[in-house]
Amino acid sequence: MDRYSRQSILSQIGAEGQKEIAAARVAIVGVGALGSVSAQLCARAGVGFLRLIDRDVIEWSNLQRQVLFTEKDAKSGLAKATAAKNSLEAINSDIQIKAIVEDIHAGNISELLQGIDFILDGTDNFETRYLLNDFAVKNKIAFVYGGAIETRGMVYSVLADGRPCLRCIFPESVNAQDSQSCDRAGVLASAAHMTASVQFTQLIQVIVGAGASIAANVFSFDVWRGEFKQLAAKSLSTENCSGCREKVFPGLSPLLGTQALKLCGRNAVQIQSSKGHGLVWEELAERWKGSDTAVQVGADFARVSVPDYELMLFRNGRVIVKGTEDPVLAKSLYARWIGA
Repeated sequence: MDRYSRQSILSQIGAEGQKEIAAARVAIVGVGALGSVSAQLCARAGVGFLRLIDRDVIEWSNLQRQVLFTEKDAKSGLAKATAAKNSLEAINSDIQIKAIVEDIHAGNISELLQGIDFILDGTDNFETRYLLNDFAVKNKIAFVYGGAIETRGMVYSVLADGRPCLRCIFPESVNAQDSQSCDRAGVLASAAHMTASVQFTQLIQVIVGAGASIAANVFSFDVWRGEFKQLAAKSLSTENCSGCREKVFPGLSPLLGTQALKLCGRNAVQIQSSKGHGLVWEELAERWKGSDTAVQVGADFARVSVPDYELMLFRNGRVIVKGTEDPVLAKSLYARWIGA
């Protein structure tokens, strides 16, 4: 207990609250700018079980704000979830951490979030956030949404107490092409870190039984301007929400899953296919080698760079095609370099 003495001595937490933290099972979906900060805070606070779910790999541009990763991680071709687990285990060896290099979708969300009590949002697109929202509302699990862009951040907790859910506040799906992203608009590290810190705080409140003290407000701020606002979620919400009002959860329907999905602000398309399971990476690497290609086989993925494009193949058959936002072209490149 000496490890957590400065935390457990708080009247808001106490020894019993620390026990609740140690027993908590938390999933962090996306361990980028938000998720890497909240994951580190959770590990240092003694959250007993962390499940880290992320589909991506570490890039040099991540190092500006994603606190768990180093230059060595970026050079070695590690997936974010794997590198995050390695980093967190060096911080706290007493907790359990599971890394899952996977894209969460309607077909696998029940499996990936099995046994989880709380969900922290570290994602970068509303399709996945609606998915997490629907799963949380249906299963009465606390879900803490967060988003950061430029110098601004926003946090809202979806709790099983009758308050509006995320679909109520944002009833229309945001088009990836029209929405802002870090690639297009940029993001100040402190905006992301503050967003994650508020998310973590609200998570701890729920874990120790103080969720009722979290106002049903959307908390937004601008760290550059020093502006902070709270807007009542009810004033922003719709009365015709398909989820928490009508108990219909469209995000959980596998029929709505997208095989080829444009990644927000990444100039990339993700292709989900089970056909990649039987591929032998080393054989692919040999097939890819040529005068116009650069090939890398890492611990979590294989990558081939060709003129104008790059394909990253993960062990579960998922592929990210960089250099285009056209799903048709991405599928054509997939067929050419990986096979139908």
